[in-house]
Amino acid sequence: SGDPIPGWNKEIWKVRVASSDVKKGKRGGYRLIYFWKAGEMKIYLLVAYFKGEKAEITKKEIETLLKKLNEELG
Repeated sequence: SGDPIPGWNKEIWKVRVASSDVKKGKRGGYRLIYFWKAGEMKIYLLVAYFKGEKAEITKKEIETLLKKLNEELG
């Protein structure tokens, strides 16, 4: 589930997760950014972060995370 991040051909998705510590619902909770490799039916978690510490993830950050993932997968 979640929402596709624009500009990534529905391969990079963002999921909002509520935090029990912060009473702002999903808006103030956590973000999970994942890569969906549709052809292989696999999902890879790229990063999880607290929205209170980081507002958004940049395209450059996603590119770096994908590069690291590709290096690990070989």
